[in-house]
Amino acid sequence: MKRSSIIFVVLVMVLGIAVIACAPVAPAAPAAPSAPAQATSAPAQATSAPSSTEPVTVEFWYIPFTNWDTALNKIIADFEAANPGIKINATQVPYEDFTTKVATTVPTGQGPDVLTPYHGWIAQYQKSGFLAPIAEDVASTSQLKEQLVDAADVLVFDDKYYAVPFYIMDYALYYNKDFFAAAGIDKVPTTWLELRDAAIKCTQRDADGKMVVNGYYQLFSQQDHIIWKNLLLQYGAPLFSDDQKKVVWNTTQEGKDAWTWFTDLTTKDKVSQPNFNDSAYAAFYTKQACMIIAGPQVIGQIKSQAPDLNYGTAPMVSGPAQDEAAARHNIAQYWSFAVTSKAAQDPARYAAASKFVNFLISEQAVKTYSPIIGALPPIKSLMSDPLYTDDPYLKAFIDGLPFASALFWVDEQGERQVAIDMGDKVLINGEDPTQVLDWGATQEQKILDNYYAP
Repeated sequence: MKRSSIIFVVLVMVLGIAVIACAPVAPAAPAAPSAPAQATSAPAQATSAPSSTEPVTVEFWYIPFTNWDTALNKIIADFEAANPGIKINATQVPYEDFTTKVATTVPTGQGPDVLTPYHGWIAQYQKSGFLAPIAEDVASTSQLKEQLVDAADVLVFDDKYYAVPFYIMDYALYYNKDFFAAAGIDKVPTTWLELRDAAIKCTQRDADGKMVVNGYYQLFSQQDHIIWKNLLLQYGAPLFSDDQKKVVWNTTQEGKDAWTWFTDLTTKDKVSQPNFNDSAYAAFYTKQACMIIAGPQVIGQIKSQAPDLNYGTAPMVSGPAQDEAAARHNIAQYWSFAVTSKAAQDPARYAAASKFVNFLISEQAVKTYSPIIGALPPIKSLMSDPLYTDDPYLKAFIDGLPFASALFWVDEQGERQVAIDMGDKVLINGEDPTQVLDWGATQEQKILDNYYAP
């Protein structure tokens, strides 16, 4: 083993990298692990041209998505039938252990050849030398650019795709139709101002003033650590400099106004009670919240946990920016498929791993697994397929995708924690929103400086 790899593994073990779940049902949109230490050099990458005709076994590590095994068994069988010289050995790895296992195996030439990281982990995985680009002679950059939705652009480094989306999810409004009717709300909100008015009407308290139903449940440890950033963009305020190296979310009046308005929903409008439920999704389907903003994975949770819930979905509410694309901006996120640098050290395995990843984003495979996990397809050719467009709940998410882009995370867990702490400081501790916005910018800048340091 190279000395740099030994040092890297020791650092990982000392740091105890962990993955923190963002949702109670695995893995709706869990947060990323703490940033792995950067390897001093990436393993050498081989050409993808097979060196022999011997059968190749591809080690595939995946996070156990709900109901994923049923689809995966069929996908693997279909792939192996079409590629008789390749065998896929699939292994479940819990997401709380995922990065630790990757970091302690791949640098030593062990572990997976293909894996399923969250898209917010890719920057650190790539910088740390865990990944290899999809083999160009299997799926070229231009081919993938044409095939994949635009939100996949954050997976490109040095003009090569280091991962491809597993699925796509953006955000939409979930609302309880019975609560709307009881409150006399006959129009589904299309703007944040309309959402605020509806939330005030929907909020219910008992005779003692205790919260019973949150009008809009705000939870920074789940969806709102992302939603507040989207709102700033909908106000026309930038989050970062054009080169992504400088935090600027606190430098414009629009940014300050957006952050203050968002936190006022809890602190002044009183439509949400902090820590009312540790899951906004559960709060919604147990009728403790009139409205939430969340991804399409909640549809599946409602089907299993509250099939009789009378609810609807609507496109992401818009902000006040003059530009329509900015006002309607949405955030896309997803898990992904990637080839490891371990696979790239062997030409036959590299070619086989890249073929498997390319098959996983074929129409055949995507139509097998995406309906099961409750998500949208990552490829443009399926966006108009009736399988998705005819679903009354998914339509809201499809309508939002043209305005969606993925955030570029350099340390998803660290950046997520900054947002959670910002929310706690304002919503629970009662600190001044503008001062907290400045504090958050300082903390975020430290993370960026660490990532971009030579």
